[in-house]
Amino acid sequence: MTDYGTRLAAFTDKLANLDVQISVNEDGVYTACSSSEPRFCFDGYSQKEVAARTIDALKSYARVYHDLHDLHFSPHREDVPPPHIKFETSRPLSKLALAVA
Repeated sequence: MTDYGTRLAAFTDKLANLDVQISVNEDGVYTACSSSEPRFCFDGYSQKEVAARTIDALKSYARVYHDLHDLHFSPHREDVPPPHIKFETSRPLSKLALAVA
C-alpha cells in the first residue's frame, strides 16, 4: 500500500466509529457534537450550516493529522427516535403532617 493509501486507511479507520449527534434547542439553534476523535462541538442556525461545519472539521482533521488533501465528504442523516420512557404517576398512600412550633 502506498504512503497515501496507508494514511487514507488510518483516517478511514479513525472515522469508522465516528458518531455525530445533532440536536436543536427551543430557539432553533442546532448543536453538532462528535462522540469520538476527531472531537468537535459547535452551534449553527440550520442543518445545512452544521453539516458544512462538520465536513470542514473532518477535512481539517484529515489535512492536519493525516496529510490528506482534497477529500470529498457527503453527510448522511439518520433520524433517531426519541427514547420511550414509561411515565408512572404515584399516588400517596398516606399524608404526613408537619407541626411547626
